[in-house]
Amino acid sequence: MAKPEEADVREYYDRRASQYVLTRGFSGRTAATMFRLLVRNAPSGPVLELGCGTGNLTRYLCRPIGREVVGLDLSPGMLGAARRNAPEAKLAVGDACRLPFREGTFAMVLGAYFLHHIDRWHGAIAEARRVLMPGGWLAIITSGHQEIERNILARFFTGFVEADKGRFQKTEEIEGRMDEYGFKGIRSVGISMGRRRVDQGLVFRVRSRFVSTLSLLDEEDFERGVTTLEAHIDGTRPPRRYMHRGRMIIGRVPFRERER
Repeated sequence: MAKPEEADVREYYDRRASQYVLTRGFSGRTAATMFRLLVRNAPSGPVLELGCGTGNLTRYLCRPIGREVVGLDLSPGMLGAARRNAPEAKLAVGDACRLPFREGTFAMVLGAYFLHHIDRWHGAIAEARRVLMPGGWLAIITSGHQEIERNILARFFTGFVEADKGRFQKTEEIEGRMDEYGFKGIRSVGISMGRRRVDQGLVFRVRSRFVSTLSLLDEEDFERGVTTLEAHIDGTRPPRRYMHRGRMIIGRVPFRERER
């Protein structure tokens, strides 16, 4: 599936910034915990978050790690919310494929659920490699195809899995690009992003199309899925919980030339 143009992505997220603050706030704390574990093993230096959006993750990174945190996003609207959520962070409007930073600036580059929005996404991997210092880490949280198949929304929306797989890169594709650009110790691991209730709160988020994949479904499939979800909730007492799962892919820049 072709990715939208850069201007379309910027406009889409500028429009939805205020809505994202309300509907996408549940995974930042968990993701930040995973990233902080990696930061402990990174060289001294600042941390760059790509696709920081509304600062949902950024705010949990700033104080605990004791490092300068820089958040970058293509959408000025999203960064407006991030300034309120993470006032300690330095924020910049920019393109992950053309980073406005010098070579070897950062000890760690990280990002959650941003790579699938980029058409020439391998450019973001190359740029992360360029701005990382020796021994620095790249860490990406994404949805692997196995996680997509287990997504709670796949139970209710017949077109969800196909649409989501069309958006997200395969894990091995990302790992292959990281290897091509010289990262070492590349590995991926499935992670838990927290539990959420299957209740009317989920219906609210679904109706707001809190994941952009829902906007790709035809209207009939979408309304049928919402109806099925509501019937499931009405017939389940007490409300069930579901686990949101993701996949973290990490790799390290070599310390020395001989390590390559």
